[in-house]
Amino acid sequence: MVVLLGTAAAVIVAAGLRSVAWLIAPAFLALVIVIAVAPVQRWFRRHGWPRWAVTIVLVVAVYGVVLAIGLTIGVSVARFATALPEYTAGGRSLAEQATGLLAQFGVGPDQLRQIRDSLDPSQLSGLIAGLLGSVASLATNLVFILTLLLFLSVETGSVATGCG
Repeated sequence: MVVLLGTAAAVIVAAGLRSVAWLIAPAFLALVIVIAVAPVQRWFRRHGWPRWAVTIVLVVAVYGVVLAIGLTIGVSVARFATALPEYTAGGRSLAEQATGLLAQFGVGPDQLRQIRDSLDPSQLSGLIAGLLGSVASLATNLVFILTLLLFLSVETGSVATGCG
């Protein structure tokens, strides 16, 4: 009975985490970035910089990391978009070769037509639309992360001065 209740609780927790993943993932990313730049903050505090200046440097460093991540993703998407037409022709010829090979093994013309239509590279437009939707979602999460990073950066400055 206890094992069953523990399993049910684990399933409920997992479902709850899944439903708020849109919030948890950016929050953890923001936390990891702030922790990653914390040594910069400690270095400046050790060298006598005022708290407000350290906070500004930390916010600039954090935003620099986020900007670098964003630029990397943007460049990757742009390179993918420019490389995609090169692979479309290759994909079509590969699909033709595959249907020719299947015809040699006795697959009928109707089945070959269905297979060829399902392998049509022009169906990538749905994939690209999904990718653009993900980029829009990423932009929304980026705004959330930047706001969260601002508050975490300011708070770590006050925590560090209160503890040490």
